[in-house]
This record gives sequence, structure tokens and C-alpha cells, in this order.
Amino acid sequence: MFQSHNQSRSSTARSRTTRRSGISLIEMLVVISLTGTIGVLTAQTMVLLIRLGNASHDQTAEAIACERLGRAFRRDVHAAEAVEFKPAEAGAAMTLHLPGEMTITYEPVENGARRTQTAPAAVISNDEFVLLLHAASFQGEGNAVELLLTPVSSSDRVSVPSLPPLKVVAIRGSDALHTTGGAP
Repeated sequence: MFQSHNQSRSSTARSRTTRRSGISLIEMLVVISLTGTIGVLTAQTMVLLIRLGNASHDQTAEAIACERLGRAFRRDVHAAEAVEFKPAEAGAAMTLHLPGEMTITYEPVENGARRTQTAPAAVISNDEFVLLLHAASFQGEGNAVELLLTPVSSSDRVSVPSLPPLKVVAIRGSDALHTTGGAP
């Protein structure tokens, strides 16, 4: 009798191991849930990388536009014979009077600044400087004229390190350039 009990136990153990030919429902659920979790994390990572790439592109375009605006501003102020400030809706517009009755007007516009060069009879050029991360303003006193680029915040962008305000000071009739970061 003792032997038959051991035999029945061993045959039951063998039948359990031989009956199992596939995977259990629990194993299948674990694999499906892990695959889903990895898929969700991958999708979120891809979205974040795309947003960071766009923010990097915006910052590069902003740096190029700020550099172009600063160079044009400096060159124009140095060549100016007189400077005139006029109030505008978005800030002060600045008109530079150059030799030969030529004028250059700088004005803040939505998402940037506009530079318009005119002769007595026609507009010679009209340049737009797209600034998505800074707001431009112009001010001056005496021969010193300032271009102020103040950071603006936008809730639809990936958070970027805080940008400092930029100030470009040009002296009318001079070749000196003063560029500063920090508070204006």
C-alpha cells in the first residue's frame, strides 16, 4: 500500500509536467503588460525628443536673428546723422536719418522687429527679424542708442533655461560696439 501511494504521487507529478505544453494565461498577461508599458514609454520619449529638437531649432533661429538685428542696428546707428523716436503701439519706433535723405526705421512688431530703409521716392528694403523668444525695443539719449531684447515666456514651448535680456548700445557716428547680457 505504501508503494502504491508513492507511485500514484509520482504519476500525478509526471502527468502535470507532461500535460503542460504551452504558456499559462498569467504568463501571457505579464508579457502583454510589459510590452504595452515599453511601447508607451517609447512613444513618450519620442514626443519629448521631437519637442526638444523643435526648441533647439527655435533657439538657433533666434540667435541668428538677434545677431543679424544687432549688426544691422549697429551699422545703421553709426552711419546716422540724426535719430528720432516715435511712439508706436508695441513700443517706440526709431528713425535714423542718413546722408542723402535716406532714412531707416526700426519698429517693434509682433514676434520681432522690422527695419525699413527708404529713399525720398521709394522703399529700398524691408527686413523682418523674427524673434520668438525676445521682444525688441529701441531707446536712446543723446548720441547713444540702445536695442533692448527682453525675453518673453511662452507656455506652448518646452521649458528652456531662462534667457538673459540683451542690450546693444551703439554710438551715433562711432565704431564702438557695446554688447551686454543681464539686466538692461
